[in-house]
Amino acid sequence: MPNPYVKRTALAANTAAPVAEAPADRGLRFHVNVVNRGPTAVKLRAFFDVDNTPTDADWVEYDHVLVPGVPLREWPVVLTPGLKLYVRVDGPNCNAVAWGELDFPAVT
Repeated sequence: MPNPYVKRTALAANTAAPVAEAPADRGLRFHVNVVNRGPTAVKLRAFFDVDNTPTDADWVEYDHVLVPGVPLREWPVVLTPGLKLYVRVDGPNCNAVAWGELDFPAVT
């Protein structure tokens, strides 16, 4: 039986937010869109981590320019149990939507 996953996140400017989170006992396979609904471009950074303290090796996007109306689409993305995908934008009016399927049992 599939285990669907959907998470919608309103992104606050200059704050890293977890936009997808694998539970401690399951992996997660998902797609993610990040959308800029505002009138001006913003810079986006994204990283994988468990507790919002990225190291140099954790970044997957860094100062990507997200223009209005053109979403950043990434798929497929796989998270191991307990891992999160964080996104930070430097402006308002952005959101992220992640959707996919939780694995069971856990993928390691």
